[in-house]
Amino acid sequence: MTLEERVQRLEDIQEITYLLGKYFNNLDIHNWEAVAETFDIDVHTEYCDGFMVYEGREDAVGFLESCMLPEQISTHLGHCFQIDIIDATHAKAKVYLEDHLINFLGESAALLFTAGFAHNIYNIFADGLSGAGATLTVSLYVYAKEQGDFDVAFAIAAILMALTVIINLVATLVGRYYQKRRSI
Repeated sequence: MTLEERVQRLEDIQEITYLLGKYFNNLDIHNWEAVAETFDIDVHTEYCDGFMVYEGREDAVGFLESCMLPEQISTHLGHCFQIDIIDATHAKAKVYLEDHLINFLGESAALLFTAGFAHNIYNIFADGLSGAGATLTVSLYVYAKEQGDFDVAFAIAAILMALTVIINLVATLVGRYYQKRRSI
């Protein structure tokens, strides 16, 4: 690989990283026009392991806009970018995602933490972005809000509560174990 090719590769990777930052930032401030600029015109997006599929920029942004209500506060973060240049016009990326969402419900608020991986394919010339990634909290939100399937949503909520209880129980037991060890 020549020096020029290596420099071009680094510039392409930096451009994709910038594009991801632009997407996350504008998603959080609900700037849908700028979010649309981060998608290729014929983007293909999937959520919840392919349960929800959107074709084209307009549908993809419309879905995001329908989920991200004006009163919702969010922080979308991408970490540990693994970007590979496939050829002169395409790249692929694996990104660790972390989302914090606060939905205000009357006088109370629901706080959702989500995490997962997105696998993205980029058209370097078109600055396109497409991806898929899902977690239990995202699935809970989709089944309750988008699908209206409350039986599945409540089952997912029960699993999340059970996991929370187990994690808290394990943390308490480990804490007690180390407290006893210190006192010996």
